[in-house]
Amino acid sequence: MKLLDQKNELVFGFFLTEGFSLPAYTSIAETFRIANDIAGCTLFRWYTIGRTTDLLRSASNLSVRPDMDITTTTSFHQVAIISSLNSHQYQDKTTFQWLRRLNNQGCALGGITSGCWILAKANLLKGYRFTLHWQDSQAFKESYPELPVSDTLYEIDRNRFSCASGLAALDMVLQMIVDRYGYELAQKINDRLINERFRSGNEHQVLYRHLPNPTVKQAVEAMDKNIEMPLSLDKVASQCSVSSRQLLRLFKTHVGASPQQHYLTLRLDKAVLLLQQTNLTMTEIAIATGFANLSYFSVAFSKRALISPSRYRKKYQT
Repeated sequence: MKLLDQKNELVFGFFLTEGFSLPAYTSIAETFRIANDIAGCTLFRWYTIGRTTDLLRSASNLSVRPDMDITTTTSFHQVAIISSLNSHQYQDKTTFQWLRRLNNQGCALGGITSGCWILAKANLLKGYRFTLHWQDSQAFKESYPELPVSDTLYEIDRNRFSCASGLAALDMVLQMIVDRYGYELAQKINDRLINERFRSGNEHQVLYRHLPNPTVKQAVEAMDKNIEMPLSLDKVASQCSVSSRQLLRLFKTHVGASPQQHYLTLRLDKAVLLLQQTNLTMTEIAIATGFANLSYFSVAFSKRALISPSRYRKKYQT
C-alpha cells in the first residue's frame, strides 16, 4: 500500500569505524528497509561510509566493506557515526574536517552508542543535547566537563541526534520517522518488527533493572550518581527513607554484600573505565572516583584487580 510519495526521500549515511556496533547499524538500516516496503516507494536511501573503503570489522567480528569513503561527493541529509568502545582514542583530523564540512553543508549529524566522542573531538557538540552509552559517560564527563551528557536513551536536538545503544537506535529512528512522516508509518514499522513499543527519548538508561528490591535499586542509583563525592551510609539510607540497619539487611539479602562494599565496587568499576578511556593521571582518577588519596586508591584497586592501576592501564593499552 502506497502511503507516501518519493519526494520526501531522505539520504542517510552510516560512518563506521573499526569495532563498530553491528546492532546499531542493523537496527536503523532494517527500519529504513521496512519503511520503504510499507510505503511502497523509496523514502530512505542509505550508504555505509568509511575512512577508506577497506573492510571494517564490527565488534561482533563480522565485516562490512563501506560503499564509499569520506572523499565522496554524495549529498546526505543525515550522517550517523557508529563507533566502538575505543572512540575516545580516535584522532583522525581528516575525518573531523569532513564532519565539519558536512555540518556547514546543513547535514544533520548523529552519534550512535559512543559516536559522540568523535563529534566532540570535531568540536560539533557545543550547545546541543546529546547522550551516549553509560560505559562512556564517566570518562566523557572527565574529558569534556563543559559538555553536559544526558543519561536518556536518545536525544534529537535540531541537527544533532544521538542514542545510547544499538537497541535505543531503533527507538530513536522510529521517533525520527514520526517527526518526518507521521505516527502511522512508525507504528506500522513497529508492528512489523513485533516490538512491544518504541520508547520515548526522555526515558533514562536503566542500569540496575536486575535488582529485585526497589529500595536496593534506589540506593544503588544514589551511589552511582555520587561517585566523586561518596555518600555516607546514613545519607544513602535517608534518601531511600529507611534506616541504616534496614538498608544493611536488604543489601545482605539481595546483593550478598554490605552497602559499603557494593559502593566501593561501583567506584572501582568507574576507575577501570577511566583507566581504559582517558589519559587522566592516577591522582585525577583517584579523585574522580572518591578516594581521598592515591595510596588508598592504589591499595583498593590492587586488592580487587590483583594488579596496580598503572600496570592495569599499561596492560590494557598494549
